[in-house]
Amino acid sequence: MRWLHMARVLPSCPGTKKIIGSNEQDTRHTQEHYAEHEALDAIYGDGENFLKSAKIIYDKAKHLLLKPNKEGDTPLHCAARSGKHSMVSYLIDLAEGDKLELLRKENKNRETTLHEAVRVGNKDIVKLLLEKDSELASIPKDAASPLYLAIVLKQDSITEMIYSNSDKKKLSYSGKNGQNALHAAILRDEDLTKKLLECNKDLTTQRDENGSTPLHFAAAVTLGPFGSSVVCKEVLRADADALYQPDHAGLFPIHVAASVGALGNIHWFFFSETQ
Repeated sequence: MRWLHMARVLPSCPGTKKIIGSNEQDTRHTQEHYAEHEALDAIYGDGENFLKSAKIIYDKAKHLLLKPNKEGDTPLHCAARSGKHSMVSYLIDLAEGDKLELLRKENKNRETTLHEAVRVGNKDIVKLLLEKDSELASIPKDAASPLYLAIVLKQDSITEMIYSNSDKKKLSYSGKNGQNALHAAILRDEDLTKKLLECNKDLTTQRDENGSTPLHFAAAVTLGPFGSSVVCKEVLRADADALYQPDHAGLFPIHVAASVGALGNIHWFFFSETQ
């Protein structure tokens, strides 16, 4: 391997000090530099030779397993992003006592390795990660969660996998721009919307950065006859009080429904007031 060769040869070569500095600290720094690059090369493969390379590098520089690059990604982030199931599994096994720290480590985008697996749509890696850490989908609580990301990307089977294999009380429903998983589900999946409402009705009260509740989103859904939607009816049933909550522009859900011609949704809003 290139790094191992350089680590052996550089210190004894004529003129080495001119290249890597005049003291041992510089020598170690240069060796670590090669190790980091070699580590990145290793994790992008999935065959037996790549796994052996990862082990050799780990034995020489264990700290690199948890060390992030300039984007905050660990080697595990990179392996998952490349869809390398065997490498992901192997790196987790190497971590041993540091397994949870490695799995839950966030990059600069506040994303864990699970986010990377969701984004590339690799169900096998998602399953593996959830088996290794059943609470991994609970991170982060205040940024886009793996569940939210899966819904937005329309990764239906992965969404179901995350939802079914996580503790509903600890599962993170957080999304971008102040939204949550319910905001996203309303625009994409009727059945999932119902599941989220059954599991956590408190999601109906959360406003996004524009002050919109999930009912504002549901009011704009016009899939049924006369501009109505079962989604709107279900969200309204879960939290009728949201009907009287304006967004930051002063618009109520009924204003949103009127703006898109959702007469059926407007009917349900008036019907709700008479109950």
